[in-house]
Amino acid sequence: MRKKVFLTGMFSLLLAFVMLVSACKSDDDDSSSSNNGGGGNSLLGTWVNDLDVDNNLNRAMIFTDSVITGTTAKVAYSVSLASTGDHNVTGMDTVIPIGASAPQGAGNYVVANLAADQFTLKAYASPVAPAVTAGDVVFKRGTGTTGSGLRGIWVSDVTNTDSAFTILVIGGLSGKKVWSAHAGSAEVANYQISVDAGTNDPVISWNTGTSIPYTYNIISSTPTLSIPPPGGGGGIALRLFNNSPTF
Repeated sequence: MRKKVFLTGMFSLLLAFVMLVSACKSDDDDSSSSNNGGGGNSLLGTWVNDLDVDNNLNRAMIFTDSVITGTTAKVAYSVSLASTGDHNVTGMDTVIPIGASAPQGAGNYVVANLAADQFTLKAYASPVAPAVTAGDVVFKRGTGTTGSGLRGIWVSDVTNTDSAFTILVIGGLSGKKVWSAHAGSAEVANYQISVDAGTNDPVISWNTGTSIPYTYNIISSTPTLSIPPPGGGGGIALRLFNNSPTF
């Protein structure tokens, strides 16, 4: 009888030890996932420098696993978004102001075919050389963002080398504020993320270039990035833009 009680006690202690070790390993795995995105791509989605799209927006980076017409991981980005006014209605048309060079006059582009995840700008053309031939261009919602009507972060499917006007943000409490890449250019880069074998820190490579460290954290339930932009320079601070309460 004593032998059975002793064996039962030993088995219970062993089981408790195994459960304790498993719990500790699970905690470690969660911490690793939080810092480095685990085995997935923690960068997927739309990132901005400020969640206040009424007043302080300037930078945007939109990471995808694929480009519209391909399979390579891409980021569409702008580090010089500028407010271009409010969208409005002229006659029967909804118009978006994105620069005085727009062919519709007074800097307005006409919106057509508005759907939940895309819309068309009529007679779209870039004012910078080499100029895009004027034509209808489809804009699609930024990865991971939602909205109603024109509210949203949008990326055009223009694929030539002149990529001005490819990012638009229409949001704010009124749903009319328009930010665009008109003040600079929106660009597209290939990217690849991995973990540095020596430091175990996350790194990113732009256009198959040198791997550069970046920092991914979660602060007050909001994922944050400090990441060097594809064009070079020091890290920029961004926050994941997804169902923001001010949008």
